[in-house]
Formats: sequence, C-alpha cells, structure tokens
Amino acid sequence: MTINTLKREQAVSALTGGVPYMIRPLNAMDFPDHQPMRAVSKEFFSPSNLLSLESNIAAIASEYVSKMLSNSGSFDFAKEVAVEYPLRVVMPLLGIPSSDYALMLRLTKQLFSPADPDSRRENVDLQSDPAADIREIYKDFVDYFDQALKS
Repeated sequence: MTINTLKREQAVSALTGGVPYMIRPLNAMDFPDHQPMRAVSKEFFSPSNLLSLESNIAAIASEYVSKMLSNSGSFDFAKEVAVEYPLRVVMPLLGIPSSDYALMLRLTKQLFSPADPDSRRENVDLQSDPAADIREIYKDFVDYFDQALKS
C-alpha cells in the first residue's frame, strides 16, 4: 500500500512477525483472511446504506470542486484534494469528529509517506531505525481509537 525501502519493509516485518505493514487494510488481504473481515462491514456497504451517504459525499465533493475553480494560478491537486477528500469522506463513517480532522490527516500522511519531508515525524532517524516512526504512528492510531471506543 506504500512504497518503502527494503530496509524499512524488513524492519516492519520483524515487528509484525513477517507482515510488511503494521496496519493491514482490507484491500491488502487475500483468502482466507479477506472474507471474515469483509463480512464485518458488508451490511454497512449495502446499496441502501451507501445511498444514505450520497448527499454528504456530494457536498464534500462540491466543496473541493469550488475550491479548485476559485483557485487562480498553480494548484497542487495531490496535496489539496487527493489526500484530503478521501479522509473527509471516510472520517464520518468511522465516527471521527471533524475536530480530529487535522490529527487524522497528519497521522495518515505519516503512515503512507514516512520519508516525505513535509509530513515525516521530527527527530526520527529512518536510516538507523527504519521502523521507528511506524511504531509511534501505530501507537497514536491505537491510542486514538482505544479512547474513542471508551467514549
């Protein structure tokens, strides 16, 4: 799901017992793991439930289209739309309040682009410890969702 150096992939595999990623998304699973995990969310993604989400998703899309149209000059689509839009759609589905948008955006950027100078964690040496940041990011996600489940 992310482009990593071989050194980083090996470091993460050592942490997870052989899996090259800390957070295993559904689209990275094969049989036999995929089916039981998919079954958990299958009902939520039924056509009738998705139809109830349409107006909110359309409103978010409209907001971003307006943002693009009002921009005069250069526009970084990846930075200003492609990263933010999916999170804005998914966050409400997970029950994440909009007040936590900046935190989720930061953690997601760090997770998927660990070496990006614009989003990487400070004071993390990926050369000497290629998985140092991923342990911290993973812990931040676990802590966040543990707290959310207690609320």
